[in-house]
Amino acid sequence: APLPGKVVARFNLQRQLFDRAYLLVDAHDQELATCDAIIADLQPRQVLIADRHYCIIAFFEKISAAAGFFVIRQHGRLKGELIGKREHVGEIETGIVYEQSMKLHRSEESMVVRRITVDLFNPTRGGDQEIHVISNLPASVSGSAIAQTYRYRWEEETAFHVLQMTLTCESARLGHPYAALFLFCMAMLAYNLRQVIFAALYAEHDEDEVEQVSHFHISVNVSRYTDGMLVALDDAFWQRYVPKDSVTQAKVLRSISREIKLKDFKKSQRGVKKKTATRSKNAQSKHVSTAKRLNLKEVKDP
Repeated sequence: APLPGKVVARFNLQRQLFDRAYLLVDAHDQELATCDAIIADLQPRQVLIADRHYCIIAFFEKISAAAGFFVIRQHGRLKGELIGKREHVGEIETGIVYEQSMKLHRSEESMVVRRITVDLFNPTRGGDQEIHVISNLPASVSGSAIAQTYRYRWEEETAFHVLQMTLTCESARLGHPYAALFLFCMAMLAYNLRQVIFAALYAEHDEDEVEQVSHFHISVNVSRYTDGMLVALDDAFWQRYVPKDSVTQAKVLRSISREIKLKDFKKSQRGVKKKTATRSKNAQSKHVSTAKRLNLKEVKDP
């Protein structure tokens, strides 16, 4: 089937929000086509965390030239010269952490980076027993901290899961690239609004209770009642909920959050999974009549 395009999204881990979207109208373009745009938006001392697709020496050099830092998983195609011995530097939840310097060569120039290795307690889904992370963070940042920082990348994966499962970021009916990309960007904006809602909930309710709130139930309630509220309530009514400054706005959101009954939006608890009964094979026929199985009277054998 035709592919409508691609989106490379930047997720702010500190604010837990999507703050940039780099659009590729041609679905055959690689994500690496967005590297220059990513560098243009990079601020000094910002840290880019990315998967192995962005493990390219030229990208590393551009980040360093922009006074930025990177924590990127090593791709198998990246070859470099290991310097000195690998040293044990600590341990994180998923494994034992080691560090070693690596010299990367491109043309006549070379770049020395930190290579952080995590010897995993449990292999990845792909069967990898260890992962390597490349970084140019200063020595004041420990190897264990770098390894832990890379783990935060999965918070973005969790955000994408919410986009896909509850915010309809993709639709099979939208084939035009601009329409599909616009839908995805609108879903990211909806996710950011969702984050504001949950921030207000965390501020007024117990953390464990908020963790049990269903994203699905919230999205259903929003989609079900919004159209009617927009018809019944004019713009003047909504202006009272649009304060001019962020401090007042936060107070309004917290006052609304205080009145919400979280039990009405609680996640459904899955029961014990039943064992599937073993089906017997019919040697004479691979297909059976549903009506005959149900013993419907009007069905007669020929």
